[in-house]
Amino acid sequence: MAELHVQPKRKNYWWLWIILIIIIIGAIYYYVNYYHKDKVVENTTTFVDSSNEQNNVSPDTAKLALAGANLWNQVDFNSPDTTFNEISDSHITVKSNAHFIIYSVPDQTLFEINKSNFSSDGTKILTQVGESIAKSFDSADVRIFDNSDSTVSENLASQRAKAVSDYLVNSSKLNKNHVSVYQTGEPITLPEQTNRDFIVVKR
Repeated sequence: MAELHVQPKRKNYWWLWIILIIIIIGAIYYYVNYYHKDKVVENTTTFVDSSNEQNNVSPDTAKLALAGANLWNQVDFNSPDTTFNEISDSHITVKSNAHFIIYSVPDQTLFEINKSNFSSDGTKILTQVGESIAKSFDSADVRIFDNSDSTVSENLASQRAKAVSDYLVNSSKLNKNHVSVYQTGEPITLPEQTNRDFIVVKR
């Protein structure tokens, strides 16, 4: 009688090889992305702007100065109201935020009708504003914005802003190098035609 020998089927472990390959690929990826990357960063050459070195200004200082200049693009005329003890005239509105103090006065109070000449109360009002600026923000930059209705005169707003600038420099002794006038076309969003003069101090 013939004998029948039955051998158990050998188990195939091919899937272990797939897991091993995945582990190896993962290890290589980890090495490239974490170890090799650090070496590349260490060997990176740093370039310094020589123009800043010539002016004895570090790159960080230059960036801060540029950021400060660009802050004029961020004047918020809707900032919260604030008060100063030296400001007592009810025609003067004062607003402030982290970067700016904004004094504003209605044009009809500050100037004669349709002119850039100051009214009888206009100089008193500006004197009060100038004294407030000189007291707390003596070395700060000041910019004048006039929002007069342009239908009256194309240049009326700029004429009035220039008049305010000159008065503050001459009467309140503000440094003329720190006082400037808004120029049409600057990337600053003015309020709607409110017929007001804004005297903005950058902290």
